[in-house]
Amino acid sequence: MTFDNLRTKIFLKSLDAVMTAKTRSRRRCREHVVTLLSWCGSRYDRVASLVGIVDSVLPGAERRVSDWLLRTRYLPFPEARVELLDRGSGSTVFAVKLDSHRVVLKAYRRTLGQRGAALQGLAREFSAKHQTVASWYGGGPSVVEPARFIMLHGPLLSQPAVACVQRFIEGEKSDLFEDFTDAELLHLIDQNPHFRAQFVFFTDRTQERSEKQLTLPDLLGNQNLMVVRSGNSTRLTLIDYGILELPALNAGDCERLVDRLERLRSLRDIAASAPKFPTCSGDLFSS
Repeated sequence: MTFDNLRTKIFLKSLDAVMTAKTRSRRRCREHVVTLLSWCGSRYDRVASLVGIVDSVLPGAERRVSDWLLRTRYLPFPEARVELLDRGSGSTVFAVKLDSHRVVLKAYRRTLGQRGAALQGLAREFSAKHQTVASWYGGGPSVVEPARFIMLHGPLLSQPAVACVQRFIEGEKSDLFEDFTDAELLHLIDQNPHFRAQFVFFTDRTQERSEKQLTLPDLLGNQNLMVVRSGNSTRLTLIDYGILELPALNAGDCERLVDRLERLRSLRDIAASAPKFPTCSGDLFSS
């Protein structure tokens, strides 16, 4: 392992965990201690719990150190207000307030501190993944969120990184798999023709890929596949562009993914069989 890789994996990722610790739901000091002493969790989670323990002793330390690590001077958004929004499994998410609108900046942790050709290669890799996933769901109701990938001196101590820039999604955002029962999803499908069209199209294309290509978008991460509700509008959007190779998944992730695919298929069959819904050509789930 080169020095730059070691620096990224241990030092900069640990600092990112310190910066994002305040985005985690509030937990008691005892829960942080359990996480810190557990060898099952990731180093990233243990560092965040260590920060949580310090904050329980010195209230406000968590926020102050996060604000100190967040550097916006070299970001390509002059005079914009940048604030830490959330952290995903592989990226740290920031909201950028421009004059008339907001955008989202996702800095990818495995690119932190990389430079030159290595950073350029990572930018091409992330962009290519987005283009690939978008191509899987082309020709139907829009599901994949547009994105632009750039190299920049990122928000963490102005360290070089690759980041994704997207429009800020307004409205109530929920995880399709974790935040709804089957009955609630069927109600949304029943009440929203556009959402229904997106759901059937997305499920058909996803099932086709799993059967023929053994590759899928990452449907395991939290809120990777979102239901967005704003006013009377409900829509489905995919905001993560990771690609899962089914043979490479461990047993636990494979089981979770199969369960999610089966749930999509079951809901799609019910939706497509309802008399009030127009049928979708090429029913990939018919026996």
